[in-house]
Amino acid sequence: MIIAQFVVIIGIYVYILLRAPQFRLAGGIVAAALLGGLSYYILATNPEPRAEMRRIEVVEVTLSDVELDIGIRISELSGRVVNASEKFDMTGILLNVKLFDCPTADSELSECYTIGEDSGEARVTVPPGQLRSFNASLLFTSLPEIIGEIRWTHEIIGVRALERKF
Repeated sequence: MIIAQFVVIIGIYVYILLRAPQFRLAGGIVAAALLGGLSYYILATNPEPRAEMRRIEVVEVTLSDVELDIGIRISELSGRVVNASEKFDMTGILLNVKLFDCPTADSELSECYTIGEDSGEARVTVPPGQLRSFNASLLFTSLPEIIGEIRWTHEIIGVRALERKF
């Protein structure tokens, strides 16, 4: 979709330059500057966002004392996190949380209805071998009224990390 919008904008730009000769010189200079800036951005930027998700494996991260505070609009997941990696600084944890309406507090999750699910990210910097507190905001939309007991699960679905600079 973005490519189609980009093509339409370029088409309109070229049409204006063809229909209004007084703007051709300025339009050409602007187009050259934009292409130069785009080329510089593509060549100079580091592909870091993709690499940062592959540095620390999920099994190298340990969560403890995890609590979920379910609010009217926004829920907060908090706890402690340990980075067991030996050479990377953790910069974020991607989490998935599911809410269940269970007949009793001791029911198996297979007997419960899933009533909400959301993913969120806790932005926390944790050096190798250290522990920090974390906090992630979640938004559970259209939660029904709880008939039984509410239960929840959490899962780490990704870890952001940067190489240590020193």
